[in-house]
Amino acid sequence: FKWKSFRVFYTIVCIAGACFNIATSILLLKSQGVIYERVDKVVFYGTSAIVYFKFLMIAKKWPILGKEWENVEQSQKHYGYPKKLCIKINIITTIILFGAFVEHGLAHINILKWAGCCQGDNLSVLKQYFTNVHSQLFNIIPYNMPLAFINAFLNITATFSWNFTDLFIILLSLSIAARFQLLNLNLKSIKGKVQHENFWKQIREEYNSLSELTKMVNSCITLTVLISYSNNLYFICRQLLSSLLPLGNTTETIYFYWSFGFVLFRTIMVSLFAANINDESQYAKEVIYSIPSENYGTEVSFPFYNIILKNVIRLLQQITTDDVVLTGMNFFSVTRTLLLT
Repeated sequence: FKWKSFRVFYTIVCIAGACFNIATSILLLKSQGVIYERVDKVVFYGTSAIVYFKFLMIAKKWPILGKEWENVEQSQKHYGYPKKLCIKINIITTIILFGAFVEHGLAHINILKWAGCCQGDNLSVLKQYFTNVHSQLFNIIPYNMPLAFINAFLNITATFSWNFTDLFIILLSLSIAARFQLLNLNLKSIKGKVQHENFWKQIREEYNSLSELTKMVNSCITLTVLISYSNNLYFICRQLLSSLLPLGNTTETIYFYWSFGFVLFRTIMVSLFAANINDESQYAKEVIYSIPSENYGTEVSFPFYNIILKNVIRLLQQITTDDVVLTGMNFFSVTRTLLLT
């Protein structure tokens, strides 16, 4: 990570652009009154500014996190690499970004159709379009084309950041859960069998390293998780409110259902993939409960019994008392029950 780099400069420009749009959106609320469409702009650009800043902070920590992740993979390389993980990542990324592209396209096609239908003034369709999309900007600044295109670019990057936040959480969760799955595959193969004390010592150490990796990841993205859920929940409620109003043309109807379905889809995907970390981390308990009595000293010497029992109990205590889970700033933990609450 280097502060003097194009990527950092680009991020700072995006933060400045988002903050400028927040200020103009607040001024629009003050001058023309509070309605949901205007509040949406404040929430949208406000969330984007926080996301930009947070990812800049994550970038500072990323080399340390990457090194720790590499150390875990090297220490567990005897398990191999998670099967088809790269394919899964590519498929999920394609689905999320394609859905975001369609949603963004439908929204602007709908506005372009509205602009083309406007009559009774001398404004061009393009000017009508830009003054509608960036109403907060041209409420305080006279319309000009270069500024309109610059703000359109800022709008696209803000839209991407919103979708990328969910995608980022999904892919990190998928990768962590995949490491736990490799450990669990090893445990499945010995379920109900007698094992030497070195085996349980190794399993405990590997489980602990994955637990520590999860906590490190969570410390980096816990605010990002909170932002993701807060933003998605706001727009789900916003879309539910919009459903009470009559829909206009076909394009508007398609956009509404696609947008509503897509934000629900992303929220569910984030919840399920993040919750899968906790699910996979709990599997070892099932194996420990199925340990034969021989492993507890029925047919072995007392010192051997003590060593095995110590490692097994320590592992079981860690699994049952240590929450291996992603959180939203510790306000909530992402488990499967979160979807129902």
